[in-house]
Amino acid sequence: MWINDTDSTQTTVDDVTLSDQLSSTGDDIPVLVIALIAGISLIVLLLVWRIKKLQTRLKDSEHIDKIEPEPTPEPEPTPEPNNSKLIIEELSSKEILTTCIETNNHIMKDKEIRFLDLSIDDIKFKSDKTKLLQVFGTLVQNTHDFVGAFGRIEIGVTNGENEVTFFVEDNGDGISKEKQIQLFKIDDSSNLVSTKKLVEMMGGKIWIESVPYLGTKFFFTIPKSK
Repeated sequence: MWINDTDSTQTTVDDVTLSDQLSSTGDDIPVLVIALIAGISLIVLLLVWRIKKLQTRLKDSEHIDKIEPEPTPEPEPTPEPNNSKLIIEELSSKEILTTCIETNNHIMKDKEIRFLDLSIDDIKFKSDKTKLLQVFGTLVQNTHDFVGAFGRIEIGVTNGENEVTFFVEDNGDGISKEKQIQLFKIDDSSNLVSTKKLVEMMGGKIWIESVPYLGTKFFFTIPKSK
């Protein structure tokens, strides 16, 4: 029987081509699957990393919320003067003023302030020398702080029937009436509240006279006998 060689040959060629295509496609499938799995794995790893990072932030935030601020310590109250600690002795006003000048003269050098005692009288009285000089020291220091360069501070005393009156005067800018009212009421770095208590402990009183731009004068009294 005669057979058509052309058809047989065509069929054989087509079969070979289809077989090659199937074989080539079969080789590409594992590569695609591996790439897909790798991509999914990377996405999963990124999600896990983001979740862990978010958890860490939440824990830090909770820790910060739980931290309580340290309580602010309350300021220590100013100790009340003790009357039993007064040491009364015979004193001389001239000696007190001279000691005040010698003790506080060094703080005047930074501004070249003239620090003077122009009083003439030498009055005898009884009181606590240490506390009296402490009062003078506080008033002189406060006066120094508010006097400009090349200013003047004068201390002195006047004689009364039952008491002596000391003063500290300056030629600074003065203090307004509003601030004068608060000077001996607010316990701050000026220590004027404690100074008032010391004066009252020694049986005296303290006050201030001041004119803006003309200067300030502190007065305090001490009984002649205590």
